[in-house]
Amino acid sequence: MIGFLCGKVVNHSENEMIVGVGNDQSYVGYLVWVPQGSAYQMLHPGMEIKLRIHTHVREDSFELFGFLTQEEKLFFKMLTGVSGIGPKGALTVLSFASLPEIIESILSADKAWITQISGIGKKTAERVILELKEPLQKLRETGVFIWGGHSQNQKKVSPVGKSTSVQDAKTALVGLGYRELDAEQLLQEVASHESTDGFEVEDWIKAALQKMS
Repeated sequence: MIGFLCGKVVNHSENEMIVGVGNDQSYVGYLVWVPQGSAYQMLHPGMEIKLRIHTHVREDSFELFGFLTQEEKLFFKMLTGVSGIGPKGALTVLSFASLPEIIESILSADKAWITQISGIGKKTAERVILELKEPLQKLRETGVFIWGGHSQNQKKVSPVGKSTSVQDAKTALVGLGYRELDAEQLLQEVASHESTDGFEVEDWIKAALQKMS
């Protein structure tokens, strides 16, 4: 089983990414299925990347699903445990919105929001809420799912806390090799010293990388 890949993006098209592992003279290209979120759209050929891998094995296939953070991988595995949601369906869910948004919709039992996701009907949405709400709540309370630098049950909230663009930028920075804490601090510094009104994911990432130069 493959659990982690560290290499360079060779090709990236929608949900498919080829990751080259090795050196410039000799490397192996792994085909990895990834979400289509904003953080992943920033990953272009030639960029170094670190992916947490879920290996899905069936009699007729051997597929790799890659994620920039361990939290995304864990949530993906939880989703595939819900009847009616396979690996590709779970990937579609993770492509629809940021992880905090998806988790909050489940915790608030927002069935109408969940059914906006392609392939998720009313009954499947009900199963997702029924089967995942309690375990997600427990994981959030223990700090497993953390965004904005703090678990949701803590009163202290990061200034860049729940912004989807900031979270996607943070995810991308982690995928590029930065430690989560370092990525958080870089984004905090950007928020403290620049006017970030209207910032998109790309703007946050560029500004954060400039802080390192």
